[in-house]
Amino acid sequence: MSGGIFEGSLELQVHDRKQVFLIMEKLRQISGMQTVRQIL
Repeated sequence: MSGGIFEGSLELQVHDRKQVFLIMEKLRQISGMQTVRQIL
């Protein structure tokens, strides 16, 4: 790994907003994850 900061986007299809919340919480738990946000 280069140790740099990378920006990316992820598009998901889910059944309801609860799933979005759960996925976002899991992403926030990743070591080094700086920002997780939902864009409507």
